[in-house]
Amino acid sequence: CYTFMNNADVAGTVSASIFSGSFVGDGSGLTGISGGGVTFDYTDSATYENLILGESLTLGTYTVNNTALGYLAFANNDSSGEGTFIGYAAGRYNSAGQYSGGANTSVGYRALMGVNGQTTGFRNTAVGHDAAYIITTGCDNTAIGESALRQVSIGSGNTSTGYLSGQCTTGGCNNSFYGRSAGYGVTGDHNTHIGSQTGLCSSNQFTGDNNTTIGYQANPSSLSVSNEITIGNTNINSLRIPGLQSIASDGDVLTYSSTSGDITLQTPSGGGGTIYNSTVRYV
Repeated sequence: CYTFMNNADVAGTVSASIFSGSFVGDGSGLTGISGGGVTFDYTDSATYENLILGESLTLGTYTVNNTALGYLAFANNDSSGEGTFIGYAAGRYNSAGQYSGGANTSVGYRALMGVNGQTTGFRNTAVGHDAAYIITTGCDNTAIGESALRQVSIGSGNTSTGYLSGQCTTGGCNNSFYGRSAGYGVTGDHNTHIGSQTGLCSSNQFTGDNNTTIGYQANPSSLSVSNEITIGNTNINSLRIPGLQSIASDGDVLTYSSTSGDITLQTPSGGGGTIYNSTVRYV
């Protein structure tokens, strides 16, 4: 076993413990494996403390504290730090910049791959095949599942969990999608879609903002509506709120109290009723 206390250039097959100094190379001198497969970088300079296992690459200036594993993983980087990239072409075009931070994490085939010369987003997490595949300037996104947030580029603050969830979101911000294909056709901001195929529209896109849909195949009332809550799909024909219904009587109605701000079930009160075609309307 060899211990190197300063820079070293070693030929042959050895086992080594590196305690200080620097080592930059493709690992062939240490392992006997032909160059091009492994790149180690541990130096005391602007580019340091990176571990790259995969395609050989040239590390950009101020590329620090990164870990990459896989062919083309982090391969076309330029000045990005504190990232973890695992899988084929994971984080390939990650270039957050010296002072922008970085802190991106991608696991999976082409996860957080980015666009050459355009990807500067940071604090993104992508787990799954093609998750957040074409990210550019978007930040603080979390994509979990195959093709989750696949087309997000400049959008930020999105959380998407599930196969194809948030697939068409490009510039939308602060959306939350949970479930298979949840939010697939949503491009607006501040939307929440919970359940399989909620917010799913294969031919058009939901452009509204601040909508909430809950339940299998629940969708907003129109493509452009905003500030709406939808619970359930068109097959739902009964609403149950067990806590309210347990104390309710026949004929009770939902009543809003301006004092408490609550909506509760109450016995109808007020003026007399007028009968119109056997229907009672309270006035």
